[in-house]
Order: sequence, then structure tokens, then C-alpha cells
Amino acid sequence: MATKTVYQRDADGVYAGAACAYESPLEPGVFHIPAGCVEIEPPAVVAGKVAVWSGDAWMLMADHRGEIWYLNGEAVTIDFVGDPMERDYNATRPSSPINLENLRAAVKASVDAAAEAYRLTYITGGSGQAMAYQQKLEEAKAYLADPSLTAAECPHIFAEIGITGETADAVAQVVVAMHAAWQIKSAEIEHKRLAAKAAIDAAETIAAINLMAKMDWDA
Repeated sequence: MATKTVYQRDADGVYAGAACAYESPLEPGVFHIPAGCVEIEPPAVVAGKVAVWSGDAWMLMADHRGEIWYLNGEAVTIDFVGDPMERDYNATRPSSPINLENLRAAVKASVDAAAEAYRLTYITGGSGQAMAYQQKLEEAKAYLADPSLTAAECPHIFAEIGITGETADAVAQVVVAMHAAWQIKSAEIEHKRLAAKAAIDAAETIAAINLMAKMDWDA
């Protein structure tokens, strides 16, 4: 009885090996093809691929079955033929997602630091200097209210005669004017700082949060 080689495919159409078809004893030249077999020979298989029957021809498809891939951060054993990347799988474990709350805290801290650095372009930092500014302002207001006050009573004002102004009155006027200007600028900086932190709280993406760290304080 004559035989011929046919090619077996599994339920998924993947080539499973050669099989034998037998000639009909009643119909010479007619072979009984086993179920799941085709007469067309599959192409030579290359590493990482398998031959798959498409319905009328063989085609080579990627084969990662048995490999560990990652889907939505979870390890998954591939059990299908084809390219897992087309189904959003990753061959390597993705890096840990960024915790948005931690990122928000870090960017808020950077906004606070940037605000302070910007303030220091207008004033001199340090708690001692802040106390000196406050004392000078109090003396300036007092002197403008009563020009008869002496150097003993307004030491900071009189110490700046010839530097900030030519007279105690001129010094006091400058101190009060500079304080008024600083109050406006300080309020602007504080508004921007608080608005940036509110925007950080409302932001839902990494890009939106990081954008606040690049704020233009002069704008």
C-alpha cells in the first residue's frame, strides 16, 4: 500500500510534525489524509519561530511559549504563538512606577526652595538680618513720626546717614519705601509659591507635577 508524507498541525494551527497518509485500496492515487494534516510542506523553522497554518498556507510566527514576560507589571508565562509585544507584554520587568505622592512632596520642596532663593535676590537672608530689617523699619517709622528722636533712640537710622541717605529723614524715607516695595514683591512670590503647590496637588501626571518645578519666578 502506497503512502505519502503529510504535515500535522495542532488545534492552534502550529506545525506538530510529519504524519503518514495511506492510499485508498479502492481508489488508486487517492490518499486518506489524517485529521489536522495538510499536504503542503511547512517552511524550514528558524530559531524563535514556528510554522503556523493560516488556512491555505504556512507562515512563520514568533514563538515565546513558556517564557516569562510582563503584563501590567505582573510576570506571566506566555502560552500563545505570536509576538507578545503586539499584546502589550514586555520582555523585561518594568521599573517600579513612580509614587505620585512622593513626587508631589519632592517638587513642593523644590518650589519652596526656589521661592526662598528668589526672595534672596531682593533681601539678605538670615534670622539676624531679618531682625535688623524689622528694627530698622520700626526706627524709620518712629523717626518720621517724631524727627526729634536721637541716634540713641534710632541707632540704625543714624548709622546709615551718608550711606542710604544724607540725613536721618532721608534714610528713614528710603527704609519705609523699600519696605513697602518689598511687601508687594513678597506677596507676589507667596502667591506664586502657594499657587504652584496647589497645582501640584491637582496634577495627575508626572509631567504635570514636574512642570511646576520649572516655574519662571520673574513671569
